[in-house]
Amino acid sequence: MCFVHRDGSERWLRVIARPQEGADGRITGMAGTLVDVTQRRRAQEALEASERKFASVFASASDALLLVDRRTQLILECNPRAVEIFECASMYELLGRDWTRVGRAPMAPEELERIGVKIGSGEIWSGEAEYVTMRGKRFWGQVAVSRMEPPSLGTMLVRITDISELKRSEARLRASLAEKEVLLKEVYHRVKNNLQIISALLRMQTRKARDRAAIEALEHSIGRVMAMSMVHEKLYQAQNLVSIDFISFVQSLVGFLNQLTVGSGTEVAIDVEGDELALSIDQAIPIGLVLNELVTNSIKYAFPETRRGARVRIEVHRGDDERARIVVADNGIGLPEAVDPERSDGLGFRIVRMLVEQLHGGLQYDSSSEGLRVIVDVPLGNRRRG
Repeated sequence: MCFVHRDGSERWLRVIARPQEGADGRITGMAGTLVDVTQRRRAQEALEASERKFASVFASASDALLLVDRRTQLILECNPRAVEIFECASMYELLGRDWTRVGRAPMAPEELERIGVKIGSGEIWSGEAEYVTMRGKRFWGQVAVSRMEPPSLGTMLVRITDISELKRSEARLRASLAEKEVLLKEVYHRVKNNLQIISALLRMQTRKARDRAAIEALEHSIGRVMAMSMVHEKLYQAQNLVSIDFISFVQSLVGFLNQLTVGSGTEVAIDVEGDELALSIDQAIPIGLVLNELVTNSIKYAFPETRRGARVRIEVHRGDDERARIVVADNGIGLPEAVDPERSDGLGFRIVRMLVEQLHGGLQYDSSSEGLRVIVDVPLGNRRRG
C-alpha cells in the first residue's frame, strides 16, 4: 500500500495484519507489521520501464533483431523488421527455428565456437552472410551477435542489417575501377611506346650526324626520353598503377646507361644501394631525369680514357622525416675549378636545378680530385608548386 510520509514523500509499505477478537468473538482491533518496501517498489518500476523501453526499441528497430537461446541457438523472439526482411507471413515462421540455418547454409561448428567464445567474453561478433528469404529472394546481411546481460539469462541478440545495396555499389565500383585500371595501363603502355619511338628516331638521327657536339646532344636527349619511358614501363608493370619501386627503376636505368660506356674506351661500374621507396609518377619522372643527368655526366666526363677502376655509386635512402636522399658519387677527376654547378648555364646543370626546385628539394655538390658527390634531398609526398 502507498502512504504519504509526514515529509510529503510517498512510501510503499507491505502490511501484514490479523484481526484481534474480544471474549465475545467480536473484532476489537488489528495487530500486525508494516514493512517499508519503497526501494523494492522503485526498483520494480524501473525494471518495468526498462523492459517497456527495450520492447519499444526492439519493435521499432530498422534492423532485423532476433533474441536467441545461447544453448540451443533457437529464436525466442523477433521484431517486425525480421519478419519483413525474411519475407515471412508472420513471426511464427521464425520463432523456434535455429537462427544459424534461417535462409542460409548452416554455420560450421568451428564458426559457432568462435562466436560463443567472442560473446562469452563480452565482445561483439560480426560477419557477413548471403541470405535467401522465404520467397526465394537473395540479400546480403551484416550480422552482429552480442550477449544479453546479465549472462545468467542465457540469451543473445542477433542483429541483421540488409547491406545488399552496399554490396551492389561495391560491385559497380570494382567494375569501374577495373575498367579504369585497364585504361590506365593502356595509357602507360602507349606513352612508353611513343617515347621509345621518339628514342628510336633520335638514334637514327645520331647515326646520320657528323658533328660530335650534335651527337652528344642527341645521346643526352635519348637518355632523358628513355628515363621517362622506363617510368611508364614500371607503372605499367606495377600492381597499384600509381607508384613504382624506385630501386627497380634505378636498376633498369643503370642497365641502359651502362650501354653508353660500350666502345668508349672506359669501363664504368655502376653500383646501386638503397631502401625500398615507392614514388608516384609526379615524383618518379623528375627524380629519374635528375638521376639520368647526374649519372650520364659522370660516365661521359669524370673518367679519362686512361682511368682504371672507374666507378659510380648510387644511394637511395628514406629518412625518418619523410624525405628521400639520393646520392650519386663517382671516383673520377671531379669538376673543373671554373665550373660552378649551382650557377652554370650548361643544359644538364640547369635541368637538374629546375627539377629539384620543382620537387621543393635541396641540391648539394661536393667536388674534389677524388671525385664528384652530388646529394639530392626531396620531400616524399604529392606537393606541387602552386
